[in-house]
Amino acid sequence: MEKTVFAQAIHAASNRRAGPFVAVNCGAIPDTLIESELFGYQPGAFSGARRGGKDGLFAQAHTGSIFLDEISETSPRFQTTLLRVIQEMTVRPLGSDKVIPIDVRIIAATNRRLKREVERGDFRKDLYFRLNILRLNIPPLRYRKEDIADLVRHFINLNTTRLGKDISISKQAMQMLQDYHWPGNIRELQNVMERLCVTCDMKIDENLIAGILDECRLEDQETSERMESIRKNHILEVLRQCGNNKKKAAEKLGISRTTLWRELKRLRSSQEFE
Repeated sequence: MEKTVFAQAIHAASNRRAGPFVAVNCGAIPDTLIESELFGYQPGAFSGARRGGKDGLFAQAHTGSIFLDEISETSPRFQTTLLRVIQEMTVRPLGSDKVIPIDVRIIAATNRRLKREVERGDFRKDLYFRLNILRLNIPPLRYRKEDIADLVRHFINLNTTRLGKDISISKQAMQMLQDYHWPGNIRELQNVMERLCVTCDMKIDENLIAGILDECRLEDQETSERMESIRKNHILEVLRQCGNNKKKAAEKLGISRTTLWRELKRLRSSQEFE
């Protein structure tokens, strides 16, 4: 979600803003379908194909921008095809012997360390350098307090249109949103703003925000407690499987023995293994 918002902002600030913006989650498309989705296909190209064929997402983004999210989830075969598309700026729909010229700006994103994926051989090095012309790192929202006001206004505008009511926000309410730590990042902010816009009486004030943020803090605490319990149980199970051998357990967990001891001490469970 957050990456898509940034990609949209890049598109909107570019000389392509009058063109289409197309977002694709590569990780959500099966490898058997991704080429037909992105590059299109001719009638009868495969079983189940539409009678009239289909334009691919690259063709739909012509003169605009295409955002390829989770690019690291794609297969080596697709990466090879994508590299050719970038080099030649053409696509060949499945079942066709003709290429279609395209004029698109490609924005790609991933949650992984792509350079490490390249070093391990899981991502094409030449494609990495083709895509890595300008790299942006998006820190968590809590480190970008200055962005919160603009994001809040953006979500208010979206919900004003959707709900058909003119919504405003007080200075005190805006400050409360800027002071919150947002563990769920921009997706949590979006959800909170949607709830505020639905429940407010034209104006979002500090009283309304206080109640919703209290609920968020409670949910965050419950989630943290669940994750803590899962982590503790995982460590205990690995130790059990390793016969309480901390060296083997640390290796299996992928951490150092020092880190394991620190975790055991923090979880107050080290006495179980003396």
